[in-house]
Amino acid sequence: MSKVDLHVHSLFSDGTDSVKEIIAKASKNDVSIISITDHNSLEAYNELNEIEYNGKIIVGTELDCVAYGINFHILG
Repeated sequence: MSKVDLHVHSLFSDGTDSVKEIIAKASKNDVSIISITDHNSLEAYNELNEIEYNGKIIVGTELDCVAYGINFHILG
């Protein structure tokens, strides 16, 4: 069975790891599909051209939106 993590945050939002560290951890833990979903940002994907990863990367972001005075986080 494949390991998948579709909700990862980098230093470009409120995460603690750089993009390079995220990819290294995914590789070490045999995670075959990841999505870096920083809050309202796609900046992490600018660094991926410099990093090798044998798994699949799904481009994503976590969008903040407010409706009826409630803040919602939506993965996209």
